[in-house]
Amino acid sequence: MPLHSPEVEVRPEQPGDEAGIRAVHLASFPTDEEARLVDRLRAAGRLTQSWVTVADGRIAGHVGLSPVHLVGAGEGAGEGLGLAPV
Repeated sequence: MPLHSPEVEVRPEQPGDEAGIRAVHLASFPTDEEARLVDRLRAAGRLTQSWVTVADGRIAGHVGLSPVHLVGAGEGAGEGLGLAPV
């Protein structure tokens, strides 16, 4: 369920949000690596969860979860979700 306040909305990513999400990542990191990663995950259908923060009608934040395989000895191996970029 989306969260609402008079100034800010947090909601799942919707079609048409891609450019705004990319702009947030380009402004937030020193290279375009994270923006390209999110684009590739989305294109591959690997963004299990993708949420945006909208402020004043513009995307101001993004968080995504994607499947990861944990590699480790014994009980450290398994499947999970990676939270990135943050």
